[in-house]
Order: sequence, then C-alpha cells, then structure tokens
Amino acid sequence: MDLSFTPEQEAFRQEVRQWIKENLPPDWEGDESYFGAKDPV
Repeated sequence: MDLSFTPEQEAFRQEVRQWIKENLPPDWEGDESYFGAKDPV
C-alpha cells in the first residue's frame, strides 16, 4: 500500500502552506492542543 501523496495532492499542500504563510498574522501560534504537538500542515 502506497500512502505517498500524489503530485496533485503535494501541489495542493504546498499551495495551502503558502496561503497560510501569507495570510496568518506573524504572531499567530494556533492551538497546539488540537493536533497534540507541532504538526506541519
């Protein structure tokens, strides 16, 4: 079973990460309790 992201999924992940980087306030840290630990998007 291959659980790797498809190229399309990886492109979407990068797009979302870029949007977050451009749109969240610099001092925003989020609620880590939701994911448990610092888990990258």
